[in-house]
Amino acid sequence: MEKVKRGRSANFSLHERDILVSPIQKHKSVLENKQSDASTWKMKEAAWEDIQKVFNARSGGTFRTTKTLKVKDEGLKRLVRKKSAVIRSELYRIGGGRNTAPPLDNVEEQIKCLISLSTDGMQSIYDSDVIIQENQDNINVPKESLQVAEISQISKFCLTNVNVDTFKDTLIETDDDEDGMTADDDN
Repeated sequence: MEKVKRGRSANFSLHERDILVSPIQKHKSVLENKQSDASTWKMKEAAWEDIQKVFNARSGGTFRTTKTLKVKDEGLKRLVRKKSAVIRSELYRIGGGRNTAPPLDNVEEQIKCLISLSTDGMQSIYDSDVIIQENQDNINVPKESLQVAEISQISKFCLTNVNVDTFKDTLIETDDDEDGMTADDDN
């Protein structure tokens, strides 16, 4: 018997990577669900079928199966985790010098927003290792929302509409002095 060589499809182009991310973002809540019961698997398969239809309609090039799209999605997530780990290790590197970590492109930033917990980890509000990145945009932020922004460290691609006043009481703790005055009252 002669072995049949498996055919390879064409590599994903940059345009196809861009097209793949938006339907995945649309179905994020289903695809990133950690439950493994039968109804969840059916919803995930339906989501991947929808992603396949949208992707193939928009790409206009090579037909991609759901299996191919899943493999590409996992590969993109793996790449983003690796790049994020290199970026994080460069930030904490001893000896100074220029940051040599390769930056994330737009597609990778969007993927990072989908899997932010596995790339960034959980932020501790009690951590004293504060790293201020040099490439951040200077944005005028109201004083009352400054502490909320510092805690969450939201990426520019992950912004959501959150009413800061609603969560201000739960996220910002005041430092009461012995005389009952807060740190703001000393001025």
